[in-house]
Amino acid sequence: MYDVKKFRILLPEITFDFCYFKTQFGDYVLYQPSTQSMYAVEDDFINYVEENNTIDLSVAAPTNMEEKIAKYFNEICDDVKKRMNESFEDSKKPDNYFRQVVINVSHDCNLRCKYCYASQGSYGRDIALLSKHVASQILEFFKGKNLSSILFFGGEPLLNTDMITYLAEGFIAQQKTTPNFSVITNGTIVNDHIINILKKYDMQITVSIDGPKNIHDKMRPFEDGCGSYDLVKSNISKLRKHIKDTNISIETVYTKHHLQAGYNMKQLRKYIINDLDLNGKNMVLCHSCMGEDMSMSFELKEELKNVNELFNSFYEDILLEKSPVMDWEWVDSLFRLGKKQVYDALCPLGEGVICITPDGDIYPCHNLAMINELKIGNVFNNNLDETIQKAKEKVSIAYKENSPQCQECWFVDECKGCPAKIYLVEKNINKIPDWFCKTRIDFFKQKAGWIVKLVKENNFELFKENLSKVGQPL
Repeated sequence: MYDVKKFRILLPEITFDFCYFKTQFGDYVLYQPSTQSMYAVEDDFINYVEENNTIDLSVAAPTNMEEKIAKYFNEICDDVKKRMNESFEDSKKPDNYFRQVVINVSHDCNLRCKYCYASQGSYGRDIALLSKHVASQILEFFKGKNLSSILFFGGEPLLNTDMITYLAEGFIAQQKTTPNFSVITNGTIVNDHIINILKKYDMQITVSIDGPKNIHDKMRPFEDGCGSYDLVKSNISKLRKHIKDTNISIETVYTKHHLQAGYNMKQLRKYIINDLDLNGKNMVLCHSCMGEDMSMSFELKEELKNVNELFNSFYEDILLEKSPVMDWEWVDSLFRLGKKQVYDALCPLGEGVICITPDGDIYPCHNLAMINELKIGNVFNNNLDETIQKAKEKVSIAYKENSPQCQECWFVDECKGCPAKIYLVEKNINKIPDWFCKTRIDFFKQKAGWIVKLVKENNFELFKENLSKVGQPL
């Protein structure tokens, strides 16, 4: 399936199942799922496996096996046995821990973005701002819980700074440790009052900008049709005079409009970083939009090509100790391959992440807010344990134990992805579609290909060393 083949090795005391596939660079990779072990192998090894998908080494090497292949099989099996004794990363969280709460303080927006999944901020409903009455109940709802992160969202959240302040003060007062506060904004509303709020609560701010100007203004206009690029650019400069750079991030959605205008992902990132005088690691480039108009998003094959081209240029820049242009989250996930992690869910939506709307309704994720069939509770009528249980029922495919496809898949332990995207594409969240599985596996194979390339060219340690010089250590 998905150009991945399997074979089995029988040993006296144990049986190992393996997968193998060809990377984008023509190398073969061997993967042992239960230990998340990964090996680069030669063609003659693969040729033997192609003809013998069950290899019995329980007594002695098969008579048709060359000595060097038998030796390599035994070395791999010895390494896998060692890996079996290594512990997996502990994914357990402290009691009463909750990863992220997204609070939609505003269901209103002053922009009319073309790809907005939230129907210009109102989610297809009446415009609404979170009230103090509902905000007080939100604080009560989470009493006794340890919230790691609180994201103020919308619509445009900075249209309701009073409730941002009220909630921040309330959570600080009732928690033993202060949560990390953040806000995602369109960047059109920045003044001294807002800057003081950001500084007081050491708040991370993410500003959306889709430059160059002609593309941004087309994609992110005001209600009267006027563009917003110049104002957003000016406000980012204003923020940087008062807020430390590590607290400011830029998020850009890469669409077909950019490609049609002659910008690939690298060129777009470089343009924005240079135009705004940014540090590249504080920029996130989204290569998949989830709005009402999915025609602007890329097909899977195009996404893979875009990311591979970007990483190719990034790879060359790093080896030359040049400042990179890359998505740091993608790089981090690259170097976490094979680190023995088990993800029980594609995404912890509803269990580790929930979204609360201005009327107190609770949804498993901000991307799924205001979809009636996916509502999991209300802060006035339910408690957190009830909403978590409801989320597991409503979006059961997010939890791999509920999916026969996941249970039968070799990639199950390392797989992560966005169930909300499944719903927005399929309008159904009861089954994992084939394209989703293919996407996750193809990205895994692509990352494995880059790791093998680094090792084969003896650049792995140099790459990591230079990465820390121009960006951040892994």
